[in-house]
Amino acid sequence: MLQRTQDPDENVSLEACEFWLTLAEQPVCKEALSGHLVQLIPILVNGMKYSEIDIILLKVSLQTSVRVRVIGSSFCVSLD
Repeated sequence: MLQRTQDPDENVSLEACEFWLTLAEQPVCKEALSGHLVQLIPILVNGMKYSEIDIILLKVSLQTSVRVRVIGSSFCVSLD
């Protein structure tokens, strides 16, 4: 399924991505994927596609919802 996620045929790669989405919604997901995340995450991230408006909305969302607090030599990220 990892290979199909990278398939040059957009329909095949889309079906593979839908498989991952369906699996992610299942209770067994964490158990089933925990040993494969190192391989899976880069493939899924590389295959992500956003429209210009999606990118703008993501940037605005990140700017308004992530706060970083520095405490001594440590820091804390807070998502609102």
